[in-house]
Amino acid sequence: MDEISLKTHLYYDISRDRIIGLEDFGDGIRSNKLANSGFVLLLRSISGKWKQPIRYALVNGACPTDEMERIMKDAIQKAESIGLIVVVVISDMGSNFQSLAIHLGITPEKPWFMHNGKKYYLMFDPPHLMKCVRNNLMKYTIKFDQYVAQWKDIKAFYDKDRELSIRAAPKLTYRHICPNNFEKMKVKYATQVLSHTVAASLCMYVSVGTAEFLSKFDALFDCVNSSTIKSSKELKCAPTNTTSHLSFLKEMYNFIAKLKVFNGNEDVTGRIRCLKGWLVSINAITLIWNHLHEKHAFKFLLTRRLNIDPLENFFGSIRQQGGNSDSPTPVQFTRAFRKLFFSSFLNSSTGNCAEDFDTLLAEFSKKSNAPPLVGPQPASNTMMIETTDYRQKDFGDNLLKQNPVAYEAGYLLNRCFKQHSCCE
Repeated sequence: MDEISLKTHLYYDISRDRIIGLEDFGDGIRSNKLANSGFVLLLRSISGKWKQPIRYALVNGACPTDEMERIMKDAIQKAESIGLIVVVVISDMGSNFQSLAIHLGITPEKPWFMHNGKKYYLMFDPPHLMKCVRNNLMKYTIKFDQYVAQWKDIKAFYDKDRELSIRAAPKLTYRHICPNNFEKMKVKYATQVLSHTVAASLCMYVSVGTAEFLSKFDALFDCVNSSTIKSSKELKCAPTNTTSHLSFLKEMYNFIAKLKVFNGNEDVTGRIRCLKGWLVSINAITLIWNHLHEKHAFKFLLTRRLNIDPLENFFGSIRQQGGNSDSPTPVQFTRAFRKLFFSSFLNSSTGNCAEDFDTLLAEFSKKSNAPPLVGPQPASNTMMIETTDYRQKDFGDNLLKQNPVAYEAGYLLNRCFKQHSCCE
């Protein structure tokens, strides 16, 4: 779950006699406040290659904790009512999501909550946590054991390295060292700084503390971002019962728990929320793997599936609808959500979600002997025009008989628009 920024705007929908642009949590819960953000839920498979946005709410500011809890638990219940097994809820480190975690009793030692007698894990988005670590390193001094990690070490290294004809860290640029607000949001700038390459290069300049800090978080991101079963880097492959991932995660849990953060001489460790976010997420990933391995016979876990990247990509698609708008209006957002919801569900050629449903639709087509759509197939670079009498009595009947799948899909789509509130 995550939120997208919206531009305040009121639109009167004459067909439904309804104003779009006011705060609306669904299920008839509305207010007269102007909506300036959209709270969105998306389902993603841990074991299969699919995703599906399922619900949104128009909110003023950040979504309140009680409404988030109600919407989240309602979505869990409905997902499980159709046979899905919900394992984990993931969000970024927004203040309202942190408040929800506190409200649910989430701690590093207990990264789960109970609902209807079942246990559900909660964790924070690892790419977002990496950005938070980079941002805090830019502002504060971080101490661990006898070492000190400081941003000025990285800047000093970059100033020397950029003058060399053959650079030790060629990917490092001014954007990495002095990112603007937009560049701070890009995960790649954070991970390229907190990398093994920069850490190894820093050792040449005797910045042992900063190098050790970068090296550990580079390995941690490899561990929580695996996308293949095998890799040249041990921690970058998927965790199994025989790999060293679990022991490494335990080591990193202890390492992060002992970090001390200073602003000058003032200890500000208690203010750094991302450290607690990492502890919650590390323990959650460990418990999720144990649960999936023992209860569902998983042989490995692709940890890259445990983040909110699909939702970020979905937001990107929404912003691209009808022109590139960083902050769409509420009516633009609702229309884009409706379009992309059905684009992904019916595997349209548009939208980022379409590719993830290819496997499911291929399996469906094998089980059903549905005939392909028929029609004239013109040669390339030619236009074929046939003489057709559209006044023929049986013209429409023949067309429907030739294309039953398209006709039935159109009928079902029309029923979905009428029945499901998420498509309104």
